[in-house]
Amino acid sequence: MRAPKYSPKEAEVMARRFFTYDYHDRGMLKWQGYFLSDHTTALRRQRQQQPEVEQPQLAEQEIGRRLARSWNRQTVVHLQLNVLDPNQTVVGLTGVVAGHNESMVVLKDCHQHYHQLLIDQLR
Repeated sequence: MRAPKYSPKEAEVMARRFFTYDYHDRGMLKWQGYFLSDHTTALRRQRQQQPEVEQPQLAEQEIGRRLARSWNRQTVVHLQLNVLDPNQTVVGLTGVVAGHNESMVVLKDCHQHYHQLLIDQLR
């Protein structure tokens, strides 16, 4: 079977149509296969070792508003506690709000563990 021949103008029109409507660039996903498991493990370890950057203290109303939004939309939220770890850095937790009221929030992390936190403990 022979491939049809196109004039340069027809080829340009076809290429433009293909890249506009048919081709979907996967961005960095296509490069993930080039990372070795050792590289990804080292990057993950490095990210975990970076200290939590202390965020400013939010008003209690703002904390409640953000928790309610996360609860309603079931989106991931990052919370910082007014507690320091043994290295004198703030403690942060990331997860989805599983429940909350005026004084307490329950956060479910990516490992499916639940954390009960007092609103007074949050930054």
